[in-house]
Amino acid sequence: MENPEEFVGLDMKAVIGRSLRNLAEARAALDVQLSEVERLEVALAATEPARMLAAAEDRLREHKAIVSDFETQVRNAALIEYRSSGNKAPTDGVSVKIYKVLHYDPDVALAWVKENIPSLVVESLDKKGFEKVSTTLGGPVVVEEDPRVSIARDLSALVTHENIEV
Repeated sequence: MENPEEFVGLDMKAVIGRSLRNLAEARAALDVQLSEVERLEVALAATEPARMLAAAEDRLREHKAIVSDFETQVRNAALIEYRSSGNKAPTDGVSVKIYKVLHYDPDVALAWVKENIPSLVVESLDKKGFEKVSTTLGGPVVVEEDPRVSIARDLSALVTHENIEV
């Protein structure tokens, strides 16, 4: 019943009550399944293959750190070589690529763009700031109520346990 027209003529308190009971039972079934998964994870962690996997993952993390350290050493050495000799290919498998990076004062750049290329200047509304002060200051805004439903997390009182499967 996602279409509002489907609710016309129905006792909405009964619909809400039935839906709430269904939700409570679905949540309770979800909790049962979460508990089962947690139980199985604990049991699995106690097995030899799980311990072997954890040890292998630890070694993998260690090797990744070692690789990262060596990559940093190679990069640093290649940059030192490039800066001292201009050599962009110090050895097979290593190259230095040159990228352009712009540095500028944003205020000076904005003033220059306003004068030379005004089409690059984009005005934008600080939406968050506007919404914060617009109703207080009489801004051009229409306030509309937006009802949102909040459902209690604990619906255990509505659960009938015979409907919950493990």
